[in-house]
Amino acid sequence: RDYTTGFVPDIDLTKEDEEKYISRKHSKISYIKGKFYISEEPGAVNGTFLNGVKLSTGVKHELSDKEELTLCHLNLSFKF
Repeated sequence: RDYTTGFVPDIDLTKEDEEKYISRKHSKISYIKGKFYISEEPGAVNGTFLNGVKLSTGVKHELSDKEELTLCHLNLSFKF
């Protein structure tokens, strides 16, 4: 939780990122017309990666099942 703005992220990564390298608004996963997309949010300074490729800020990239996401140093597997 951001005590200044009151913003609460949908997914809390506090325990996975104790050094606080991942911002509260680091990236966004959207569900649009039956498809999932990921985009890096403005101000995310440590990078969002999809299958090892750095994403450009604000550009939506379609996600498929079992793709690898990396938020700064945290590796995740996207499953649906």
